[in-house]
Amino acid sequence: MADGALWLIGAGNMGFAMLQGWATGGLSGDSVVVIEPNPSPQLRELCAARGFPLRATPEAGAPRAAVVLAIKPQMLDAGAAASTPFVGPETLVVS
Repeated sequence: MADGALWLIGAGNMGFAMLQGWATGGLSGDSVVVIEPNPSPQLRELCAARGFPLRATPEAGAPRAAVVLAIKPQMLDAGAAASTPFVGPETLVVS
């Protein structure tokens, strides 16, 4: 994947578990950007160890290949709105 082609929005219990699995499966640090406003110490450690960029909020940029919304249903409106700057017509969005 290209730099930051996959964005993971939300890295609480569910998102963190997915990220751990991806890391174990060999996903490289330049392939995923993690968006989590309240990262746990374990998340900070995993991101630092694997080189995953960790951001509190998303930044506008080129559309991403895939966006994974690992957020609670009641947060979907806010999470979807936050992903707008980097979702294009070809972006795969998974919730």
